[in-house]
Amino acid sequence: KGKPLDYSLIPIMIEGKDLDLLTEVASLWQSNIYQLDSESRRKLHLASVIACNLTNRLWALCEDYLEKIPNPNINMAILQPLLSETVAKIATLSPRLAQTGPAARGDLGTIDKHRVMLGNQPELLAIYNMLTDSILAEKNINTNNRERN
Repeated sequence: KGKPLDYSLIPIMIEGKDLDLLTEVASLWQSNIYQLDSESRRKLHLASVIACNLTNRLWALCEDYLEKIPNPNINMAILQPLLSETVAKIATLSPRLAQTGPAARGDLGTIDKHRVMLGNQPELLAIYNMLTDSILAEKNINTNNRERN
């Protein structure tokens, strides 16, 4: 919204009877052309919603959280280099290999502190818990017998 797009960078998905003609026409704008059936396109769309729209929602919740800190020097601009580096990293690494943070390290003490800090923000705490628990499970980090806020 409100930002011009460079369509030469956006991949084109095509489906139809005359794929050669569609490819030829699409190649006028882009060289990243993929032939996908309807089911594959629907699944790709869902993946893009999760990767982009839901991530953007996390950023919005982060912005809300930062706005509640009584310090005018703390805002999303501080996080911009980190966000850019995180996105750039997955151009060369699998997101699994690029995963960092307390859950990836198994730093349960920091995770517990974060959960306490989010105690008065139930929506953000629930999201934090769900995603943190997912990372811990993938890393096979055992959290049994631990209290959770």
